[in-house]
Amino acid sequence: MQKEQVYTDEWARFGPWIDPVETPEDVPRLFRDHPLDLDAARLVLKVPRDIAHRDAKPGMDLYDHLVVVNDDAVTVLTRRGAEGGHADITHGYSEDRIALDDLVAIHDSVNLLHGRVALHARDGQVISMRHSGSPRGGVGRLVEELRPEFQAREPGMWGASVLEATRGREVDLAAVEQGIASELQELRAVHREVKAWACHGRRRLWPDASGLDGAVVRMRHVLSPVRLSGGILAGDDRVLELLGRHAWLIQGTTPTLSSSRLTMPLAAVDGVESAPHPLYPDAVNLTIVAGRCRLPLVVPRDASMVGLIS
Repeated sequence: MQKEQVYTDEWARFGPWIDPVETPEDVPRLFRDHPLDLDAARLVLKVPRDIAHRDAKPGMDLYDHLVVVNDDAVTVLTRRGAEGGHADITHGYSEDRIALDDLVAIHDSVNLLHGRVALHARDGQVISMRHSGSPRGGVGRLVEELRPEFQAREPGMWGASVLEATRGREVDLAAVEQGIASELQELRAVHREVKAWACHGRRRLWPDASGLDGAVVRMRHVLSPVRLSGGILAGDDRVLELLGRHAWLIQGTTPTLSSSRLTMPLAAVDGVESAPHPLYPDAVNLTIVAGRCRLPLVVPRDASMVGLIS
């Protein structure tokens, strides 16, 4: 009877929210055999399955992840069958861990109601979690809990050069879509020291294609245009923030309601690699390198961001 009550209570409270776990009763039943010390944890969050309440059943495991931030690491438990779970799960869930000293990036992106947050380690490990993009408070709480770890690190050579190049820099955000500019305003409401370093607006791209096959490719771009999303590179004296859409290249005519925020310590960045885009001559592929972690982005060839960071 008690087990049935646990199922019923968890189902009754289920929704799209990433909720904090503050008592043993808050822990989803799937993860209750994990040796969790709530008193020692700085933050514990439970990430629900991306399903509607009408599709949830009282006997289901309704949470995909349990995220635990301690003084030395962030640990993520992942339900069997959820994206990111391991094939060799023995307890119904897998366990991944990144030491805070090795954490080099947090990337949160939302497209309509579908969100994804990824934690990147210096050795190339990635912990990725899907979440509902409607209420983003839980992901914001995770980023705010981990951001001071980035703030505590002294910038390296690359970071120092960027800070020197952006000292006293004034950036006009008029060309950037209002949605992305609003993301910066919301960020600065919490972190007043963050300033825009560079930006670019949305642009339509045309492929470098010739001959009969090229004519077909170009016609496809007429019917379904490809646009390079706008973006803002910002930061303070320790942390880099990159704001944009959920993807750098977006094809089609449907309006884009998405956002993306990449947060990195300047200390972690070893450099930025640059290469011409293989299809679009007006675009450049950039790759932020932090150890074995490689984070790609696409920007206009003449964007100020290219000369600033690469």
